[in-house]
Amino acid sequence: PMGSVLEGKLRFCIYKGGTFTDVYAEFLGQPEEVIEVDERIDLASEPDESNLVTGISGQKVRIVKTIDEASLRPLLNGLLEKAISIGFKHVLLSSSLTPMVQAVRRCLTASVDAYTTPVIKEYLSGFISKFDDNLGNINVLFMQFDGGLAPKNRFLGPKAMLSGSVGGVIEYSQTLFRVKTEKPLIRFDMGGTSTDVSRYTGTYEQVLETQIAGAII
Repeated sequence: PMGSVLEGKLRFCIYKGGTFTDVYAEFLGQPEEVIEVDERIDLASEPDESNLVTGISGQKVRIVKTIDEASLRPLLNGLLEKAISIGFKHVLLSSSLTPMVQAVRRCLTASVDAYTTPVIKEYLSGFISKFDDNLGNINVLFMQFDGGLAPKNRFLGPKAMLSGSVGGVIEYSQTLFRVKTEKPLIRFDMGGTSTDVSRYTGTYEQVLETQIAGAII
């Protein structure tokens, strides 16, 4: 089961064809329940200048309800442990997974994470259990599909959905370009289930957003 907690009215925040569309409408991993909570700030669109704060993006934000840190901190402390104790094995903030302002993309990526990461964690646990002392203090890193490496506790679904073909791009570009030649390089990697073809001319092309099986990552 998968649940989602959003700011109030945020579920219907995609404007499409003159209507507001459910943010989950086109995603295969539908949460069983969506809970909307009241937020403490709101974008200022009225001339009233009271309680306005300018954010780092330059937008004016009105403080609807001031945060009482003294009462809020005890509620947050141990929140993860409490969630696990009542049955949630995987709890993650969308802002920690995708540190960006765009709420819709954060929401969709968090949904992919909720849908895939528990399965990956289960597989990794079985894999590690086959080694002596569960690998003990040995530093084991897993390749993500963006070419980066991550320890088991940070190896999450949104970055593990495809093979780590980017790692191969980094490898051949660093070992051949300017060392053997400065001509553009083409890499052909044929595997059992897929074939990866890439071209390197001296710089990497970075894609910050992609769509896999209908889900935005």
